[in-house]
Amino acid sequence: MPHLSLTYVPEDSWGGEVTASVESAYYAGRGSACFGLEQLRKFCAELEAFPISVDAPPTLIGGFWYNTSDEIDQTHVGIMIAPYDRFRGLVVSVRLSTPIWNSQRPDLFHSVVTHFRTDYPSLEKFRTSLLALVAAQTHEARLDGQ
Repeated sequence: MPHLSLTYVPEDSWGGEVTASVESAYYAGRGSACFGLEQLRKFCAELEAFPISVDAPPTLIGGFWYNTSDEIDQTHVGIMIAPYDRFRGLVVSVRLSTPIWNSQRPDLFHSVVTHFRTDYPSLEKFRTSLLALVAAQTHEARLDGQ
């Protein structure tokens, strides 16, 4: 069964490192990025929407950012939940990538991009477990697919 799982290791009282693992069909990957607690809570609040908007789907993106703007330079963890069909199905899009450091050639990195379907009850279970994860009440938040 396809799924996305997240773990969280706090670095300080403002945020920490999220490690994401995804499996979908024959594809699997793992990546991590630092996120602020407010960013994670905002993502959880976006996941409460029903129905989820086509124009503004819940998105969580972390990695290396440009210093002078809010634009991301390298996405190490990217998660988006969007409507899939008129029957209230959802699609989970996941992008995971290793960092590219200054001393490394830009073509020497690993990444996976995959998608899987899910539903609102599974999304609510994930949202609840993600809130518990950042509150150190559980060790994993998991979103199961179909």
